[in-house]
Amino acid sequence: MELAAHQLAALRALADAVVPANGFYARKLAGVDLAFESLADFSARVPFTTKSELADDHNAHPPIGTTHTFPTGCYNRFHQT
Repeated sequence: MELAAHQLAALRALADAVVPANGFYARKLAGVDLAFESLADFSARVPFTTKSELADDHNAHPPIGTTHTFPTGCYNRFHQT
């Protein structure tokens, strides 16, 4: 499998797992067609996530925001910049 095809398959699998389970990205990507045909198509359709969006979500939904995909018990590290 060529590199771009492998990356596209991994990106599709990631989107399929994250969007239904992650409140932040479910809201952010609502209405975005995630059936992208290429990496360039993905880049054109999916908006960048900014630090201020993440901070706003964290402040609106303390203590950890809605950016987690799995139950909080699955996490054992927290990184903050």
